[in-house]
Amino acid sequence: MFPYAEDLRVDAEDSLAVDRLARRPAPAGASIAIVQLPRLSNATDVRLLDWAEWIAARPADARRFDVVILPGTKDTLGDLAWLKAQGLDTWVRAQHAAGATIVGVCGGYQMLGETIADPLAVESRGGQADGLGLLPVATTLADTKVTRAIRATTAGGVRFAAYEIHMGVTTQRTPLPPFARLADGSADGARGDRVIGTYLHGALEDGAVCEEILGVPVSPAAAKAAEHAALAGWFGTYAERPEHWLL
Repeated sequence: MFPYAEDLRVDAEDSLAVDRLARRPAPAGASIAIVQLPRLSNATDVRLLDWAEWIAARPADARRFDVVILPGTKDTLGDLAWLKAQGLDTWVRAQHAAGATIVGVCGGYQMLGETIADPLAVESRGGQADGLGLLPVATTLADTKVTRAIRATTAGGVRFAAYEIHMGVTTQRTPLPPFARLADGSADGARGDRVIGTYLHGALEDGAVCEEILGVPVSPAAAKAAEHAALAGWFGTYAERPEHWLL
């Protein structure tokens, strides 16, 4: 039997295990709301933002946030329909109109655009829907998934590691500055008027990237490679001891 390890911090396999409680007060000027999409994916993107509030329905009060984040999703059109049913599409636009910066990651980025089309029904039942209209972009889902690890640099000069895993092709109707430049010189995402969209999972896991976007210091997390090495060491230690085997 393997003993419980208090000091190991390995990414949760499923978003159901994500800690959605705000662990401390929001820094001045950096209050954050994260939209809790039903089919949320890659929840580790926001693991550094331990003061954020998760929003699953349109709040009854008139709270204003400095930043609203639309995370990734396994079903962009399905979660976009849910967003509209909850009245959160109107709420996100109202937050933006009141001065908030809206950040969309992967599927969240696609939602920020004008339209999303799924002609091959690769994620849902197919069809097309209007997005939130906060960025002049349009997305078409395709049956080829992009999966790659990359290195990129933000507009502010922050270099970071990230990864892509998506099935959408997003095109700009009006040229916009990118969120970041990849190592090969190509552009990722878009920056509008207090709106940021990116396909780069892991960008917000970099403290310096968060600081550039939020304007407040953000403590970095332990490197995932170090966490995995610690897990491998723990497993190796106890796997080699017959007295710990469960027979």
